[in-house]
Parts: sequence; C-alpha cells; structure tokens
Amino acid sequence: MKKAIILTILFISGSLFASIPESSFNLKNSYPQEFNIDKASKEIKSKNSKLRKLIGKKVQRKLFGAAEELITDIVRTASGVYYEKMGLDAIKKEYSDFTAEQYDVLNFFILARVASELDRKNFLAEEDSMRLELYRDRRDKLYRSLLEIIKKIEGVPEATIKSIK
Repeated sequence: MKKAIILTILFISGSLFASIPESSFNLKNSYPQEFNIDKASKEIKSKNSKLRKLIGKKVQRKLFGAAEELITDIVRTASGVYYEKMGLDAIKKEYSDFTAEQYDVLNFFILARVASELDRKNFLAEEDSMRLELYRDRRDKLYRSLLEIIKKIEGVPEATIKSIK
C-alpha cells in the first residue's frame, strides 16, 4: 500500500514539474559565482602597490599603526558586513577633514594592510600547525620506541644497572 501511495505521489509530482519550463529551475544562476581568492588577492596587491607610491610615508605609518589595532577588532567580529565601516572609523580617528574619495582610498589602503597581515598570520598558523603535526608524529614514534626499550630492559637485574659508571 505504501509503495502505491509513494509511486502515485511521484507520478503526480513528475507530471506537475513536467509542465513547468526548465528555465524556472535554472539553479546555476540562483547561486553567486564562486569567489576566486587568488584573483582577488592579485588585484588587491596590485592596487595597494600603486597606492603605496602615491600615499606619503607619514600617512602610511599612521595607517599601519591603526591597522594593527583594527586587526584585533576584525578578528573579534563575527561577520564581514562591517569591515568597511570599521576601517573608515579607524581612519576618522586619525584624520578628520578629507573628502569622501580620500576616505575611500585610505579605507582601501588600511583594509588591504589588514588583509595582508591576516594572510601572513594565517600562513604562519598553517606552518605552525604542520610543524606541530610533525612534532606529534615524531613524539608518538619516540614513545613507541621507548615502550619497546622498556620491554627489552624489564629483565635487567638492578646490580647490572648499578654497575654502570
């Protein structure tokens, strides 16, 4: 009985969906295009490099200091929705009388610096993680060797051990 009901439902739903054009189910367009981090990284680095040549060293140093504080705030923030505002707020602490375009340029510059630092810290964390895994593996092998040696020396008399000088 259950099979008949399930087959009936499938048959009816199949005939219902058959009447809807395929274009209505075009799922490829309903999801955003996959984000290419490598392409974005190259574009950001290129723009940042050009801006470094244009922005004065004194301003850069001030923004780098602000970026260090901003990194902590960004890491604590759960969502990326406010990053642009967070960068703008950090800049406005340092500078108060710029045009909107200047603020946008400096905001890009400071957030690019933050992204660069986060990439560097992520790389170091991955490197540390791999190193830690390697150390754990070696430690485990060393413990196994020590257990084998314990089995070998279990029967060694105390007198033999005391005679070692």
